[in-house]
Amino acid sequence: MIEQLPPRKPLPPAVRERMRRKIMAGHGGARTPMAAAVAVTVLVAGGAILAQSTQGADTAALAPPSTTSSAPRGPLEPDLRAVPASAEDLRLCEFTHARFTVPMPGRRLVWADEGFCELTYTTVAKSKTSGALSGQEGMAVQWRSPTGVVVGQAPKGTAQAEATVTWWRERVSVLLHQGRFVLAPGPQHIDLTFTSEDLRRTTERIDAATTPGDSTVREVFPRPDPTEQDKMVARCLDHAMRQNLPGAERPEAWRAGALASAAPGTGLLVLRDGIGETLYCQLANGMPETVNLATRGASRGVVLMLDSAHGGPSALDAYVGGRVDDRVASMVVTYRDKQGAVSVVDGTFAVHFAEGTSGPGYELDVTKLHVRALDAAGAVLHDGPLMP
Repeated sequence: MIEQLPPRKPLPPAVRERMRRKIMAGHGGARTPMAAAVAVTVLVAGGAILAQSTQGADTAALAPPSTTSSAPRGPLEPDLRAVPASAEDLRLCEFTHARFTVPMPGRRLVWADEGFCELTYTTVAKSKTSGALSGQEGMAVQWRSPTGVVVGQAPKGTAQAEATVTWWRERVSVLLHQGRFVLAPGPQHIDLTFTSEDLRRTTERIDAATTPGDSTVREVFPRPDPTEQDKMVARCLDHAMRQNLPGAERPEAWRAGALASAAPGTGLLVLRDGIGETLYCQLANGMPETVNLATRGASRGVVLMLDSAHGGPSALDAYVGGRVDDRVASMVVTYRDKQGAVSVVDGTFAVHFAEGTSGPGYELDVTKLHVRALDAAGAVLHDGPLMP
């Protein structure tokens, strides 16, 4: 006799969102994750909210969540549209003519007969393949950009195109224009359905791992002769723009704050703007791995505010970052009798704890952090736990 299993229940929305973000995290280009687990802690009105996100997992092994409806959900990206290519698009892409440009959060896809070009805040990527349509009848994928935009030829006679995440039935934005399709970045497996004028439907599966993506990429920076820190700041903002984080579309408003490093170009960089928002950028070899946004308004009487705690470049390193009162000039931060390397810059702080403070199954316990904060004259402003 086979026992009757209990009915399957949909996952809670918060769990579904965490799983979706985990799958989506890789579509900006695969890099080795800096840590097996990353914990993000936000201090809100005296209480800590802890959310843990495991990185580096085999996303293909994740089972799709159960659902009671097969209707596609909202798109993962805003609706796409084609606009004329600007003179700046042509200059950066080194094209004499382009058919159109498709703006997306943090990027612009330029389509020309001679090839494809993707523009971000710090990169210009050009395909090694032609942008001209082939004479074949069916679909043809022509290029996948470094950030995950997929472009190609639609089947002849196509009147409508729709893209959904394989298994999840969650829509991904796709543009059909002039017999061509432009697919917004998404997870590895996406089902692309084309409907012809006589209402015949064909579905093709897009596999990012096998989609052609040969490109030449060069970096461009907003400042002439940028320092290494200028480059890291710009790359972090580029990453934030592609995540469509609020405020990232105003790159001129952000400035570098504290930097805690395990090695040159590797660590936690804090960025702040002038209206109380803070970005935490985790770096490896000068390139961003994760970017998190914490929003804070101005406050009085608060010396320290913890915004985030991260795993480090190895499974045993840890970083802590936050904002401090403008009076704070230096800090001593200890954890279980180990002293961290602290940076305090422009009302922000970042701390690096070397091996032995974090790791799989042994996350940094922020309630055990002890802080001694001093002003420029050496007077103690705070001496006690970081968490109130």
